[in-house]
Amino acid sequence: MRHRDDYEICLFHSTHIDEIVDVLEYLWGNDKKGNLKHFDWKYIQNPYRKKPLGVVTLYKGKVVAFRGYFATKWKTGARGNEILFLIPGDTVVHATHRKKGLSVAMGKFAMKEYEQHYRLFLNFTAWKNSAPGYLRMGYKPLAEKAYMIRYKPFGLIKSILAKKHIGRSGRGKITFGTFDTITVSDTPKPNEMSNIVSATENEDNKLQLVRDAEFYQWRFNSNKNRYVFYYDLGENEELQGYVVLGIDEEKWWGGLLDFGETDGHSITKILTHIIKNEKINALTIYNFSPTTEQLKIFEKTGFKRNTLERLVKKNILGEWPLYLRPIKALPQENDWNLNGLDITKIENWNIKEICSDAV
Repeated sequence: MRHRDDYEICLFHSTHIDEIVDVLEYLWGNDKKGNLKHFDWKYIQNPYRKKPLGVVTLYKGKVVAFRGYFATKWKTGARGNEILFLIPGDTVVHATHRKKGLSVAMGKFAMKEYEQHYRLFLNFTAWKNSAPGYLRMGYKPLAEKAYMIRYKPFGLIKSILAKKHIGRSGRGKITFGTFDTITVSDTPKPNEMSNIVSATENEDNKLQLVRDAEFYQWRFNSNKNRYVFYYDLGENEELQGYVVLGIDEEKWWGGLLDFGETDGHSITKILTHIIKNEKINALTIYNFSPTTEQLKIFEKTGFKRNTLERLVKKNILGEWPLYLRPIKALPQENDWNLNGLDITKIENWNIKEICSDAV
C-alpha cells in the first residue's frame, strides 16, 4: 500500500528483520544481539500467529517504521469458544520520518490484513503521545489502569535510588531454593501451572486469557524480562499454588504477573514468604477484575490502592487506559459483542498483567 508518494506500507518479511531491529533501537536500546533474540521470541515464536504479525513502512526500499502485534488466545468462561486477539506490541518510527501519519497508516493497514484471522485489538500500553492515534483509529477506552501496591519500609525512596542488582541469570537479591513447602525458582512449570488454571476456572461468563501449557512455555521465554516463580508444593509435594513475579531490575520492584491455587491458601502463603524474605522495594498488582476472594488476599497481605505514588502519576503525569477495537476496518455494532458480551464493559473481562507483554 502506498502512503503519500514516498512510502510503501506492507507486512514485514524475514528479509526486513535486521532493519526493523535497527529502528527498534529507539525503544529497546542498542543491544543488537539481544534485540534480535527478543524480536524472534515476540514475533516469530508466538504460537498463535497465522501470518507475520507486524507492519513496516519502507522509504526507498528501507524500513523506517514498524508496528508489531502478538497474538493471544481468549475464551468465554471455562469452556467457551476460543478466539484470537492481537495485542499491539511495539510501534516505532525513525526520527527523520515522524509526523507523517505513518503510525496510524500502519494501524489501518493491519486492520485489513488481519481481520480474516483475528477478532480484536487489545492495547495495554497506550501513553500520552500514542493515545490520540489510537482514538483516531476508532479504539475505545475499556478501563483505567488499576494498580495495588505494597511497599517495604522506605521502599519508594529505595526504588528511586536503586541501581541494578540482578544478573542476567535472573538471580541477585532473590533467594532461590526450597523453604518448607515453597520452592523459589527461575524456571516455569508450564504443565503444572496450566493444570492449576484448568482446575480452578469458573463458569462465569467473562472473557479470559487461555493460559495453557503452550502459552506458558512461550510467555516466559523472553530474554528482555526477568521472572521468578514461587511454587507451593504442599505436604504431598504436588503443586497447590503458584505466584509469578516480573522483576523491574532498575527499581527492584516485583509485579504479580500471574497466580493460581487449588487449596484456598497457597497465594497468601507465598505472598507472606515474599514479603518476609525478599528484599524487594515494592510489590505491585495490575489486575482489572479481581474477584472478591482475591481482593481479600491482597488487602490482608498489605496491598493498597491509593498510594501517594499512584496519585502523583494519575493526577500529575497522567495515566492512560486500556484501549480496544474490533479488527475490522469498518466495524458494525455487533462487532463490539463477543458471545453475547459487550466488550466495552470491563465487568465482562478477566484481565491481569500476564495478558500483556509489558513485563
